[in-house]
Amino acid sequence: MVERPSGDAGAGGGVEPPARPTRQQAERLAAAFRDAAERHRRDEAGFRALAERELEDIAAELGVRLDTQRELTLAHGRADAVFNRMIIEWEPPASMSARRDHRANRHAVEQLRGYVDGLAERERRELAVLAGVACDGHFMIFARYRAGRWITDEPVPVDPLTCELLLDTLIAAQTGRALIATNLLRELGPDTQLARQLSRALLDQLRTELGQNPDALPAQMYRQWETLFAVATGVVGEGEQLNSNARTALARVFGLRSAELEPAQGLFALQTYFSIATKLIALLALSLWVDGVELDLDEMAVSGDAELLEDMQELQRGTPFREAGLANVVEPDVFGWYLDWTDQVRDGVRLVVARLKDYDPTTLQVSPEDTRDLLKDLYQGLLPRPVRHALGQYFTPDWLAELALDRAEYDGDPAVRLIDPACGTGTFLVLSIARLKERLRSDGVPEDEALSTVLRNVAGFDIDPLAVVAARTNYILALGSLLRAAPEGLVDVPVY
Repeated sequence: MVERPSGDAGAGGGVEPPARPTRQQAERLAAAFRDAAERHRRDEAGFRALAERELEDIAAELGVRLDTQRELTLAHGRADAVFNRMIIEWEPPASMSARRDHRANRHAVEQLRGYVDGLAERERRELAVLAGVACDGHFMIFARYRAGRWITDEPVPVDPLTCELLLDTLIAAQTGRALIATNLLRELGPDTQLARQLSRALLDQLRTELGQNPDALPAQMYRQWETLFAVATGVVGEGEQLNSNARTALARVFGLRSAELEPAQGLFALQTYFSIATKLIALLALSLWVDGVELDLDEMAVSGDAELLEDMQELQRGTPFREAGLANVVEPDVFGWYLDWTDQVRDGVRLVVARLKDYDPTTLQVSPEDTRDLLKDLYQGLLPRPVRHALGQYFTPDWLAELALDRAEYDGDPAVRLIDPACGTGTFLVLSIARLKERLRSDGVPEDEALSTVLRNVAGFDIDPLAVVAARTNYILALGSLLRAAPEGLVDVPVY
């Protein structure tokens, strides 16, 4: 068994974070698992020893610190191996099947759940921070506990892709915070000092710009946003004003009384805050799948003031995404008005960067159900409910979108194209991409072909500029590892 050593390996203190697994390492691990299963068909202990040796060797290469122990006795039995917060249950070679309902698969999953429950009880950990994997050298099943229920993936073959996921899961068990909406709201949500500080600083800068420089670019961007938002919601500009409950709730975000806040200015400042966080999250996700991304949150957090401004300008222009072959993930838009910033806005942006740098983007790979339409949950949390309802903004829950796709009999057929003409933050796009990716994976379609198929088949439109920012970011989060297959030249993310 392997347990995490004392101390927090991912929480600073000068400790280098683990490297991302390479394709060659994933191929080595897959070959080692299959070879061990073939050499020890009737010897589970021999199979396990060879498989764990290779896993530990590659973990060491990646900088994952392991304190190796084995056969941990838990309340529900003895777990074969615990790697940090990940339990591996080794099954007899060739005993598992591609069928979810196969008897050996069911038995392995039941054992995993019991061991995860036992480890959570033993170490006083939340179930949601633990993961389990069953493996017989030919197949793997990933399991985890989320939102009050167990999630058990379909059996997948042992191959480079699934072994890369296994290594990502191992890294995620050691490193920083999970990139999920609950954590983001806890640190960036409306009740946090950070959100109040930066939102108020943005509002103060906007008021100054409108009062002192009414013809300058920031003021022009604000008026452009007002026009677009009025068309989308009918509330600001020439439209109906927010009701008193909504005005009060919005003003409270800024620490003001209702009479002290012009609602349109407050909405623009709050949406700018969300846009800043969204683009930084997109950058964090890009660093997971694309090597050599020049902008790095760790470096940005400690850079000088001039360097931070330059980096945020490059991000606003979409430079790191274009360098990765993605033309329009981030484009110059009305939410870049703040970049001639005050000291207070600069300090607030630096705090957001410092918070986000501690998040572990491998969550996107390891636990995709936690990151489905991640930004929808964040935006809903940032904007008070009375304000959302006054604006007519009602977000489609995932279960309803899934039901709609079921009723439409969409099963990821690559011959079918989907367009969402009012995509919002991209709920239908994200869930459609998930179905299409799974179909393409099961059909053995290469990643480059799978990427082009997704980009061709799933598209969205929205008149709200903030919705487009969020939907494009959610789209690349949904593409995930397919981003590595981006072709030479530029491709568009089909959200307009």
